[in-house]
Amino acid sequence: AVSRLDHRIDAVVDWVGTEVSRADRLVQRYIVRGVGESTMDPEIVLTRELTLAAGEVTDRLAFANVGTQARELEVCTDVASDLAGTDAVWSGRLVAEVPPEVEADVDGVRLRWASSRVRVTAAVPALPDAPRRVVVPPGESVELVTRIEVDNVSSPIFLPVERPERLVSGLRVEGSRHDLVAAVSRSVADLRGLLLSDAEQPADCLVAAGSPWYLTLFGRDSLWAARFLLLTGTDLAMGTLRALARRQATATDPASEAQPGKILHEVRAAPLQLSGGILIPPLYYGSIDATALWVSLLHGAWKHGAPQEQVAALLPNLEAALDWLAASTASGGFLRYVDSTGHGLANQGWKDSVDGVRHRDGSRGEAPIALCEVQAYAYAAAMQGAELQRAFGGGDPDRREEWAEGLAERFRAAFWVDSPEGPHPAIALDAHDRPVSALTSNIGHLLGTGLCDAEESAAIARLLVGPELNSGYGVRTMASTTTGYNPLGYHTGSVWAHDTMIAASGLAADGFRTEAELLVTGLLDASTAFRGRLPELFGGYPAVPGGSPTAYAAACHPQGWAAAAVVEGVRILLGLDVDGPSGRVSIATPVGEALRGHRVDGLVIDGEPASVEVSLDGELRWDGLGLDVVTGPQERSSAGR
Repeated sequence: AVSRLDHRIDAVVDWVGTEVSRADRLVQRYIVRGVGESTMDPEIVLTRELTLAAGEVTDRLAFANVGTQARELEVCTDVASDLAGTDAVWSGRLVAEVPPEVEADVDGVRLRWASSRVRVTAAVPALPDAPRRVVVPPGESVELVTRIEVDNVSSPIFLPVERPERLVSGLRVEGSRHDLVAAVSRSVADLRGLLLSDAEQPADCLVAAGSPWYLTLFGRDSLWAARFLLLTGTDLAMGTLRALARRQATATDPASEAQPGKILHEVRAAPLQLSGGILIPPLYYGSIDATALWVSLLHGAWKHGAPQEQVAALLPNLEAALDWLAASTASGGFLRYVDSTGHGLANQGWKDSVDGVRHRDGSRGEAPIALCEVQAYAYAAAMQGAELQRAFGGGDPDRREEWAEGLAERFRAAFWVDSPEGPHPAIALDAHDRPVSALTSNIGHLLGTGLCDAEESAAIARLLVGPELNSGYGVRTMASTTTGYNPLGYHTGSVWAHDTMIAASGLAADGFRTEAELLVTGLLDASTAFRGRLPELFGGYPAVPGGSPTAYAAACHPQGWAAAAVVEGVRILLGLDVDGPSGRVSIATPVGEALRGHRVDGLVIDGEPASVEVSLDGELRWDGLGLDVVTGPQERSSAGR
């Protein structure tokens, strides 16, 4: 809405620090030099506070005079708007600024811009051609406030959430590991700031994909975020499932890539024009994995105690999703995608950039593409869907399981390749059923799904923590030994928090707890460089003693599944697996080193609040846990396999 917002002061202003304690608030502090100081230290301290609310940004300047003499400053605000959409900003397209309507205001000047999509109003204290003289008395503070209001012309698809704390619990970790304590606190705050309510059913809430580029419902992103947050309750998961079920495709539409039973990729108020001729329609289904992930979230919510009647109400959507999975492999092959429109996403898995799917020599895979992790998601969804059908009645669970086993057999025969690092699944099969042979983080998504046997899981585990993939701060999207590896490439060598945590979750599920904890603690180490906030992605450069990760310039922060990944990390470190329908919780004991001596509050297990304290020797003491506890070592090793 606003392309430029600068404040100008007739003095030297030096930045001294920034505080970001909440997703909706930023505080910057400065010292102001050259304003008649009578002491060695500057006497004017400037605090700039930016706060965000629904449709409004408030920019507050507070000049504090710590001296004994009144001080004067000349201040003005330079604000402009080009009314550019998110797509133009994201793509770096230059858009001419729009002249505003200007009128006098009791506190300064009011500027207005308008287009067919949005109306913007800025109330500013003074403009560059008419600066304001500010007198700051000794020992006092003077404030100047700029307010930006944005009104969408079209009806909103999503609304702000009232009392977000009811959906993202007050999860809190107390103990000596400051990176973990800070990351959990920041992530909870960020997740509350990313919550949206479905305008069609305001009671249904979800986590937006990220700010600023993806502040809307993304099937894949919102599903993973809700899945990572099941340890804090199921309301958010069920809201996400229902919001997506309402938009589940019922007919074939080539323009939007819709097919009956398919779950959407993203929804926006208007088409999104990206670079390279990509035009995303308002309701877009170009996602090969969201449908299977929807099934897995429904299963996970049921396991974590979602109300039976709410789960039962979504069984028709479950059946439609399973039918879509089966129809996608009707010829006995694999789930594949190809952009049939010519202006949609060329890659439709989570690595959806144009160069995200590569051979080991750096060449790109030719569509239609069958991604390795998508087959694993589909296998898990079919098996989980069958379990739900047996529990609630209806459907044909035997047929779903038979389909899954056939997919697993075909996968084992087609996807595994040899490489200098050892055998591993290819990232994909191309249009000619040739393995797209690069070693990538995608293999981590196979773990915990049941697709791989014990020997295959051990081979994957060893590679995930090896130096080619593990940067020390997390798993690289592509191995450093692959041609075209770029530590700052979006999907070709960077580290994504959610991607690493999915791998850690799979490692833990398959018994590789030491390896899982290594990945979790690597991300926590990285979080310290970002003030506790894990961004969407960061550089894949190797960790070195005393070093820190490299930021990726255009990363979203906060990002929904990155923030939620921290909560999943707590679950992994606890070794916790909830099975509400069976009335038990499985705990891998003793708890690993990273969480020993800590207390975790704000858990919601099978619908009830719970807390846990971890002793220094890794034993657990629960408060409020109403399920039976099953403990065991549940530890395997990937070494030498």
